[in-house]
Amino acid sequence: MTGVKTTMASDDIDDVVERICTQGCRVVRDKVSRLCAGEDLPETRGLGGYERNMVLLELSEIMEVYGDECAGQGTRQHEPALRAANGYTSQRS
Repeated sequence: MTGVKTTMASDDIDDVVERICTQGCRVVRDKVSRLCAGEDLPETRGLGGYERNMVLLELSEIMEVYGDECAGQGTRQHEPALRAANGYTSQRS
């Protein structure tokens, strides 16, 4: 049953990330900042702390691709702490 829960959580994370990303670069950066500050977003309500952190990590990795092309600071500085907090050690290429 644990595998099913993990898959469901992963699907939830993917759905939330996708919904946030459709709102545009500036909104995503704002939401990343709000998540970093501990805020719960409408999109993340109902998710646990681990799932919220994974949403933040995924959004940070996606926004890193855009660099300074979009207003706002990069989000990469939060990644090591999020990875450590969630026991996630593999790095994406």
